[in-house]
Amino acid sequence: NMELEDIVEVDAKQSELKKAVSLFLGAFDEHSGTLDALRKAFEPCEEKPIEIIPFSSSKKYSAAYFSNGSTYVMGAPTFVLNVNDLIRLNDLINRYTSRGLRVTVLCSCNKPIRNQILPSYDRVLGLFVLQDEIRESAKQTINYFREQDVTLKIISGDDPVTVSQIAAKVGLSHPEMYIDATELKDESEIEYACDKYT
Repeated sequence: NMELEDIVEVDAKQSELKKAVSLFLGAFDEHSGTLDALRKAFEPCEEKPIEIIPFSSSKKYSAAYFSNGSTYVMGAPTFVLNVNDLIRLNDLINRYTSRGLRVTVLCSCNKPIRNQILPSYDRVLGLFVLQDEIRESAKQTINYFREQDVTLKIISGDDPVTVSQIAAKVGLSHPEMYIDATELKDESEIEYACDKYT
């Protein structure tokens, strides 16, 4: 389970940010750790979107276009933000991921979604910081495998810094030995990374 830890305004005031996230949440029926945590904090609007792009693990974002002409996109900062905004917000995002927290970003524009193609955003409305609830048995499970001489490795779709910090909390050996798989170019690099990194 995840819980909302913090809301960070970027290019929007908190009232606009809350309204936007409520509108966005009302567009999706599916359940996920992120959406469910946000639904606990914000009441989803009943207005239905004209068009949506559902979340997928390859895109790492979802988006919705509404009758007011606005499109909202929410997802992992490295998949949603352009290079300039990644640089602008890098220190802020790292402040959270270095503590093992997840960060998701909400952006907007006044262009429609057409043929499942996401238009480029105009504004970064804000960041939502989420905390994973670690199971009480996690450390015990890790220790059991260590005692059995099993080498444990984590493969995750989340931010590698966040995952590294969570791995440290549950006692995984060498959690600092991580790599972002989007940087790997071919099978040989993947094979090497599987051996070298935790």
